[in-house]
Order: sequence, then C-alpha cells, then structure tokens
Amino acid sequence: MKTVEINRAKWARGKINGDPSLLNEDGNMCCLGFACKQLLGLTDNQIRHIGEPHEAINGTFNCDYTVFTNFEEERSQHYDNDFALTAMKINDSTSIEDSLRETNLIKLFSDNGLELTFED
Repeated sequence: MKTVEINRAKWARGKINGDPSLLNEDGNMCCLGFACKQLLGLTDNQIRHIGEPHEAINGTFNCDYTVFTNFEEERSQHYDNDFALTAMKINDSTSIEDSLRETNLIKLFSDNGLELTFED
C-alpha cells in the first residue's frame, strides 16, 4: 500500500495555514497537494496556486493520474474523480475539527488503497 504523509505544520485545511490549494502562496499544501507530490512526483511548480488535481495533471503525461482523475475521451482532458472530490470536501470544510478531518481522510485514503499518516 502506498503511503502519503502530511506534515501538520504545512497542511492547509479549512481556514488554517492559508488557502487550501495544492500548494498555496505560503508554501502550505492541502491533503491532495501532499499526495500529488508524493504519489505522482509532481513538482512545486506543477502544483503551485492550483486548486484541483485535474488542473495540475492536464498536460502532465509522466504520472499515474488515475489516482485522482478520470479521463474524458471526448474532450481529451482529465476531471477529478470521486476520491479527489471527497478529499477536497473533507480537507476544505470549515465546520469540522481537525481530529475528525484526519479520521475521515485516513478512512477515505484507505478505502482507495492508500495509507495516510500525519506528523507534527
């Protein structure tokens, strides 16, 4: 099972640590920002100021994009899959405590064949 490790000090979520984009102007990342870097090998430049995985992945052909997106043949582009959409909803929510947010994200990642860990 592949593992994604989130550094809480650099984790953008809800209204904590700035805008919850893949990589924000403060150098913090949402859960999918950590995952895009660790699982897909995307660089800071590829995810900086990007809100959703499909925006970073369209035009990037050297990674396993199926983790976060599906491909629409007709339009020849990626769109975020249910896993990515649910992760963004949990990560960006301003109405849940971090302990519940972490529990929900760990379960979501596990349900999708990924281990998610958090470090201080």
